[in-house]
Amino acid sequence: MRYLVVIILLSKLFLAQENPVDILKKVQSKYVDATDFSVELTQFVNSSNPIKGKLFIKQKDFYRIELPNQIIISDGKTFWNYNKKQNKVIVDNFQKSNDNIFSFNYLLFEVPYNSNISLSSQNGLKKLILNPKDVSFPFRKIEILINDNFLVKRVNAVDNSGVSFEINFDNYRFNQNLKSELFVFNPAEGTKVIDLR
Repeated sequence: MRYLVVIILLSKLFLAQENPVDILKKVQSKYVDATDFSVELTQFVNSSNPIKGKLFIKQKDFYRIELPNQIIISDGKTFWNYNKKQNKVIVDNFQKSNDNIFSFNYLLFEVPYNSNISLSSQNGLKKLILNPKDVSFPFRKIEILINDNFLVKRVNAVDNSGVSFEINFDNYRFNQNLKSELFVFNPAEGTKVIDLR
């Protein structure tokens, strides 16, 4: 009889364990199902002072990041990086492998398939731990913390030079019908343009 109770308890324990790939698929579906979204972000680099901003995403490679002194935009073809203090914009061809930690497409659809994935929890959040399979990968490790709605709440990453990044995401707004013009940068007169295309 004791053995039967132990077997039942063990089977319940194994069934209760979540699979990291299943969790990843639930998270991916949240973002695939959305036509667009915006989210507030707070970024820390090496535990420095927080930098607050906003991220807008439409379709796969359309994104806009607004930070206090910088605006980064992609329309899937062209990439703009505008420095407000210097009134300077760098224009280049968009590269899918630009390793942008703000790109949800990169973070949720490219990184996991080149990583060993495990699952744990932290402060009531599910935590996907991505350890790259290839040493040439630009990050040593990425952790994606997920809330109960299967939305990305925080990303922790360490790049190959040892720089640590923490990005917290709050106040998601989905399917706002974001205009395509939001994902193009038109420099004002007097802006220094460095075109690398």
